[in-house]
Amino acid sequence: NQIGGKHMTSFDKQYAELLQHILSNGVSNEGKDVRTVWKDGEPAYTKAVWGHLFRFTPEDGFPILRRKFVNPLSFSSEILWIMQKASNVVQDARDLGSNVWNEWEKADGTILKAYGYQIRNNTYRTYVKDISEKSFIAMGKTLNGAIGEMNYNSRLDVFDREYVDLQQMDYVIHQLIDNPYSRQTITSIWNPKDTHEMALPPCVFTSHWEIMADDKLYLSVHARSSDVFLGLPFNVSQYALLHRLIAQVVGREIGDFVFTMDDAHLYDRHIEQAMAFLRRDEPDAPEFWIDESVTSFQAFEYGTHFGWKNYTDDIYLPLPAPIAVGRGEL
Repeated sequence: NQIGGKHMTSFDKQYAELLQHILSNGVSNEGKDVRTVWKDGEPAYTKAVWGHLFRFTPEDGFPILRRKFVNPLSFSSEILWIMQKASNVVQDARDLGSNVWNEWEKADGTILKAYGYQIRNNTYRTYVKDISEKSFIAMGKTLNGAIGEMNYNSRLDVFDREYVDLQQMDYVIHQLIDNPYSRQTITSIWNPKDTHEMALPPCVFTSHWEIMADDKLYLSVHARSSDVFLGLPFNVSQYALLHRLIAQVVGREIGDFVFTMDDAHLYDRHIEQAMAFLRRDEPDAPEFWIDESVTSFQAFEYGTHFGWKNYTDDIYLPLPAPIAVGRGEL
């Protein structure tokens, strides 16, 4: 397909090509001492390829699978839980509409120092003089106001310079507004000193945001490991969503979105479902919508400010598959 002279490639087509690549060329770890198991205690073996990249242009439309229903409430809620709420409390995810972290919930109700914990606590020191009022509005935060979640209290360093420690997504928003052509606007939730205190070290661990010379917002996301049948469709759609939410509050159009995987694997008990996916026809794309009046990242709510028209599981049919977990979670 062509729009404006540019080639369009659907997520389904790129995803199907990856499934076929793994099935044909993947390396099997059957017989190895693997970390993951099924709930019946049997080892969860995989076929995997090393290094794979998806690229989505704005002309491609929103990357959400059509041959398999991927619950938009669940993947939207998960990315808001991690990046907007900066939470590691599993009940917070459930309250938003996502149950995907139930398997990793610990006795204290959290996933320990993983995911949203790192967004909240692995911060960027930023001088107040460099942060515009527009940035605070886009963050949905205030400076030295009433004590609470929506507030930053400034401090003075040894040189009497006023600073705040910005949570990572707030830093992204600040940089994209106040230092838009930087090539250093990055989030990272891979923190070596905390990995031993994580219920699960992050699979998707970094994002790189950049406004290029065409004044569009580009995004690159990197996964060390990707469960291709269950996790990957979630991850691609939720970061594509995050791309659009951030672009709106910083006042930019989106550019390309690149999603890179290192170990891209298909579990042995997902092969039948993958084959079923490849046999299915591809329905027309659902329509993504967003409330363009929203100016604060903290204000976005699924179904109220964004969503997909007619993306339902009676049109886009589910393909259920079991979840592999670590031996510790079992």
